[in-house]
Amino acid sequence: MTAEGAESAEEPGADEVGRSDVADSGDGGSLDPGASSLPEASSPRDNQPVDSVGPLSPSGNCSRQHCHAPDTGCLDGNVSHGACDYWSGGTQARSPEVSGRRPTWTGRALGTTDLEVVTAHRRARLVAVVGAANAGKTTALATYFLALRKGHRPAAMRFAGSFTLLGWHAITRHLGFPPSGSRRFPPHTTSSDVRSPALLHLRLAAQWGQRQDILFTDVPGEWFEEWAFDDSAVEGAQWIAERADLFVVMSDSDALAGPERGMACSNYSILASRVSSVADGRSVVPVRAKADIDVPPDIVDRLRSVDRRFFGCEAQPLSVLAERGYCPSLGVLDDVIGLALAPRGLSPQGRQPYGDPFLDFPDPLMVTA
Repeated sequence: MTAEGAESAEEPGADEVGRSDVADSGDGGSLDPGASSLPEASSPRDNQPVDSVGPLSPSGNCSRQHCHAPDTGCLDGNVSHGACDYWSGGTQARSPEVSGRRPTWTGRALGTTDLEVVTAHRRARLVAVVGAANAGKTTALATYFLALRKGHRPAAMRFAGSFTLLGWHAITRHLGFPPSGSRRFPPHTTSSDVRSPALLHLRLAAQWGQRQDILFTDVPGEWFEEWAFDDSAVEGAQWIAERADLFVVMSDSDALAGPERGMACSNYSILASRVSSVADGRSVVPVRAKADIDVPPDIVDRLRSVDRRFFGCEAQPLSVLAERGYCPSLGVLDDVIGLALAPRGLSPQGRQPYGDPFLDFPDPLMVTA
């Protein structure tokens, strides 16, 4: 994977994005604070086996904070790990016929210390996909990415790359046909005490060349179930709540139509109340996932009441089941991306005057990045 691949502004087809040579990265969403291990970048030579090229991976680790060598390149830029004062462990000699350095990202879902790759050039928008376990958060993201691979254009923008192609592949591979896919929905995102928030990256480009970066959260629903009752119970959920630019709150139609629908409705109400309390003016989009499942009318009325009370609007239906070539989920997530990328405004009447004729100019509306 190269920087050119992540920065490409050309519109890729499905074969270009989802190549069969992409490594299987396992179930999506699980990530430690550092990036995961991948083979080093290399410059293959003619008539040379692929496995024999590239710098050999040393055995050892770096004691420096936020450096995850040998998973990624040396934080100080050393070509050889043995040249770093913080490196401990063995080193292996490079072949003189091989050159190249591994990139600063691995292609997997990002952890908190990997965000410099995305945010070093421009500010990225963070979309928090919030919902209980099995609400359909990962499946909705996977379906949407498959649509982008086929040329779908959200908010009049086109797909322009991603630093987490392997992370997207990990959740979309289950929706493909054998042998590469299982034709099943993505598995449950597992929870772990030591896990950092998993972030999936998208880069979109407008017709005039302007690019925007978006990060989607893909974390266990159990995080939000605990966080709904205690905002300090789960550090990862609190991290998301403090930094999100927009919240997508998903209710599960399957649970709301099941034998424990009363409990599911109550839990959603508690979660909606928590999101409303931390949103602080940020946009919130309520979504009823698995909308192809019929929910009893009395439960639907209760959900509408909850959404109106906490968010001032009704939930939009979302379903990943295609009907005559149309996927209903695209419209909802298109709106989400449009809201996430919309310019922010500050009312001049709400500002503290600076006493300067230029800075206090009241017109037009001040726009923030």
